[in-house]
Amino acid sequence: MDVILLENIRSLGKLGETASVARGYARNYLIPYGKALPATGQNKAFFEAQRQHLEDQAAARVQQAQEQAAQFKEFQIVVHAEATAEGKLFGAIKLADLLKVMADKGHEFKKNQVRLDETIREIGEYQFELHFHPEVIVTGSLLIKAQESH
Repeated sequence: MDVILLENIRSLGKLGETASVARGYARNYLIPYGKALPATGQNKAFFEAQRQHLEDQAAARVQQAQEQAAQFKEFQIVVHAEATAEGKLFGAIKLADLLKVMADKGHEFKKNQVRLDETIREIGEYQFELHFHPEVIVTGSLLIKAQESH
């Protein structure tokens, strides 16, 4: 199914381009969430009439995401976890754990806004990504330290 993109989508293309996608992807995600329109003659004419307005809205969303991201430029989260003397964690730290620690520190993020590529099983420093917009991604640092035993 051909669709006209109403915003930049990393895997498909830029605002205003026509992309060929699976029918289910278009019907269940792109169209209902306002990310695309079916590529009909009427929708193409509508898009061209609205192009400048849509481009201005997209630029405003990117600008807002960049302003948000600026607050997290050198973002670091420190987590204290129980570990063996060799540095192996008792258990593991996953994305859900990272989200909880960030929320405890007053930084609310949705699951789809944070990307942690691995399950952490040892103390050390790891990288994760904060996605504010498909074009605005900030890399954060997760420092895992051994918990002090009393």
